[in-house]
Amino acid sequence: MGDMGAKMLAKALQINSKLRTVIWDKNNISPQGLQDVAAALEKNFTIRFMPIPIIDASQALKASPEKTEDALLKIENYLFRNHETRQYLQEQAYRLQQGIVTTTTQQMIDRICVKVQDHLNSLRNSETDGISDDVKTAENLMKDARNSKTLLPNLYHLGAASREEVNGQSVGPIQEKLESMAGEVARVMDEQLQSLLESMVDAAEGLCPHVMRKTNLRQDLIKASTAKMVVPRSFVKNTLLEQSGVDIINKISEVKLSLASFLSDRIVDEILEALSGSQHTLADHLVRKEHPLVQQESVDLDVPEERAPKRATTELNEAERLEDLETCMVHYTTRPYVLCEGQDPVHSVSCHGFPTHLGFQTCLISD
Repeated sequence: MGDMGAKMLAKALQINSKLRTVIWDKNNISPQGLQDVAAALEKNFTIRFMPIPIIDASQALKASPEKTEDALLKIENYLFRNHETRQYLQEQAYRLQQGIVTTTTQQMIDRICVKVQDHLNSLRNSETDGISDDVKTAENLMKDARNSKTLLPNLYHLGAASREEVNGQSVGPIQEKLESMAGEVARVMDEQLQSLLESMVDAAEGLCPHVMRKTNLRQDLIKASTAKMVVPRSFVKNTLLEQSGVDIINKISEVKLSLASFLSDRIVDEILEALSGSQHTLADHLVRKEHPLVQQESVDLDVPEERAPKRATTELNEAERLEDLETCMVHYTTRPYVLCEGQDPVHSVSCHGFPTHLGFQTCLISD
């Protein structure tokens, strides 16, 4: 895919929040392409597995060892970072979704609003009750259309977890529950490890019964091993909050974004449909305002009167053509003509044509 494909991959990594594994190699990528991918991984916190492209890397090392080594080192560091920590990813997906909505649906709304506003300006001085009601409806719909531009962000940010919650500066309901669970999880871990230690000592007694018969050896082993099986409380808490908690909140944010997008799209579709209907209604009012109903009826009545003379003229022309045809047929058939077989003609041949508008022509032989 070359360096152009590497740039496209880099752009995809910058905005994607669901990819976990990327396998790529044998793409004829230069050191610059590797650096583009490394720069994109800096903004991606979801990629976990991305094996080094050995063949591309070996070719790039021949061309520019320093740039290639720097790019590969950055890629490894960012992948290690993604394995060690979790970060909230909902803002990344939200910005992508907001950009899509802004560049498509809102442009359609803006175009219809311009047309509706033009109709409203033309009907501003109308005092008819029906027109006034439709104008008021159109104005209210335009207010909804303007407010719809902030519909998606307002829906999405309801109850959103802030970055302070991630850093522990503010505690949300999920973090609070996980913190309360940390103590219980630590207690269960201690009980499990204690049971495991006793099972190990019992197994040792079964395998080496003679040595284990020594007085107080069992108690000494258990007491000495207790210090080896301590799990720090901070590990449990950090694991729940920084990994499980963030993964849970990311999943909630993903569902929340999907829900907010669905509601926003449906409401905006309703606004578009209502605005379109209002535009057609206002356009009808403008037509009636410029061409009143009385004038329209008079125009409709005049149409048959104009068609009647044309029809009569057509029938008259057809009758004249038929009359000319009959006259010509009588004229030419009454003239004598003779052609004797086996004799030289003693008469002259003359061609006579019917009137050209009849479309006929004949050749007559006369004495």
